[in-house]
Amino acid sequence: MSNLTIAISASDLSENTSYEPLPAGSYIVNIFDVELTSVKNGENAGKPQYKVQLKVADGQFANRRLFTYLPLYAGKGFWKSQSFFEALGYEVSAGNFTVPTPNDLSGKALVAKVKIVADRDGAPENNVSGFVNPGAVKEQVVTGAATPVASAADIWTATPQQGTF
Repeated sequence: MSNLTIAISASDLSENTSYEPLPAGSYIVNIFDVELTSVKNGENAGKPQYKVQLKVADGQFANRRLFTYLPLYAGKGFWKSQSFFEALGYEVSAGNFTVPTPNDLSGKALVAKVKIVADRDGAPENNVSGFVNPGAVKEQVVTGAATPVASAADIWTATPQQGTF
């Protein structure tokens, strides 16, 4: 055991340490963290993917996190990566595409489409089912107060890039 101690008052303790899934809907999010990993198992084992942590930008659910994986290879799940990169203003077309680095992506804003699915144990969890550029959406997004997406378009303007994928 370490010699490190923490002075904890009753007000420091949280009464509710569990998070219920966010309601299904569209959320303005910022890319909080991106990590290059590889697929652990299945037919794509060993192939590269991004493990992405998104942070809800504002409203009732501000600072809540959403997590998703993005395959960095063409195939069955590529639609999600295509949606992600296009929402950030990158042109994804037949040919080669240079994948932006985690540093290139960090802090950028986009709209995440979120639904609720059952996890392996049958408990509800969030699933990011797609992405949209904040400036392209005319509907309202869920931010607690249902802020129109148009007001979030100023968060970040994408700079399209192309390259090798």
